[in-house]
Amino acid sequence: MTITEPTTMLTDYALAVAAMVFAVRLFQLSLRQKHRAIGLWAIAFGLVAIAAGLGGTCHGFTHYLSNTMLHRLWYAMLYALSGASFFMLTATLSSSLPRRWQRWLWLAIATKTLLYLTGVTVHHNFAYAIADYLSAMFIMLIVETRSLYQGNQVESARWIVAGILVSVVAVGVQGLGVTTAGLNHNDWYHLVQLVGLYLLYRGASCQSPQYSYNESKTW
Repeated sequence: MTITEPTTMLTDYALAVAAMVFAVRLFQLSLRQKHRAIGLWAIAFGLVAIAAGLGGTCHGFTHYLSNTMLHRLWYAMLYALSGASFFMLTATLSSSLPRRWQRWLWLAIATKTLLYLTGVTVHHNFAYAIADYLSAMFIMLIVETRSLYQGNQVESARWIVAGILVSVVAVGVQGLGVTTAGLNHNDWYHLVQLVGLYLLYRGASCQSPQYSYNESKTW
């Protein structure tokens, strides 16, 4: 059997396994605590696992898949990434912002996701996935920084901010084409992103069941 990109495939699969473990743990935690935001994080991690698994399959088994099948798997991966970004954002809004803001922001996020899906369907470009992901990270960073400023969900916000920053570094590593002996830019992206996912998982898992919004501090 010929594997076209064995290291990239393995690092993608490692990312998928880790994300699925995090998803299962968060899902169990959300049931115990009856915490909607943690449940949304669980869905996001599950979609990351699906995307990474599909990506690894595309990288590793190019010789054994038809062009049609490769395109279908690639599209499914891009859609899963979009879903992950959507649920990470909705989880962040649910746990970190007052309810009166959430409806309009959810509408904005849904619009952003729809525009992304339209763009990626028409242009078949992975750059759209990166743009969607980075925009989600940027919004999350603003919201979580606000939580730190107001003293709400501080422990969770610290982990999530760290995870966002590491995730941005991962995208930078891939975009710059960083390559070392035995590892290409995609491999490094997966490995750095694995650290970012762990940090996001820690942030999601330590959210308190009852969100307390401090009305005295706004910006």
